Amino acid sequence: MATKLIKLKVHGYIFDTTTNQYEDNSMREGLIPLTEVADTIADSISSTFLQLQKHQMLIRGVQSAKHSIARKSLIYRVIESGSEIADFEGLDTIFAAGYEGKSTVLHILEGFHSYKPKCRERPQFPVDMWFMFDVRKYENIKYLHPRYNVMAEDKWKRRDPKDPGLTGLIVIN
Repeated sequence: MATKLIKLKVHGYIFDTTTNQYEDNSMREGLIPLTEVADTIADSISSTFLQLQKHQMLIRGVQSAKHSIARKSLIYRVIESGSEIADFEGLDTIFAAGYEGKSTVLHILEGFHSYKPKCRERPQFPVDMWFMFDVRKYENIKYLHPRYNVMAEDKWKRRDPKDPGLTGLIVIN
């Protein structure tokens, strides 16, 4: 299955990287709430990935600005390999969430912008790349989360190491 590339404008989700206007509800004028960002992304997913049901998708949010290569090159890398990681040889696991609609997108956004430790990172960047994977291409691996000491279910192993199962990439702004 070919990877769909969706370019999506989310007005108001561009912000000063030296601060985090979403932290502590201290939003600046012109910035839209994370719920509206999540609505826009989830609407795009619903209208684009009709062939997969919600429970058949995994989603992963990435901050492209944290990578050392140009964003355009990063997009090409992702479409070619199914990952933003440069040397993907031998790596057959991803960290992603089972997609359940807007609530999943919002939870990921809050993980970056509202919850510690990520919300304290500077510079603070938007989550501007969203990977959509076919869950049928993966097997869930439960593990003990090292920081929170709970069983986590966000680690997934490729069933076929050569097939990343990437069905779509949404690039914001």
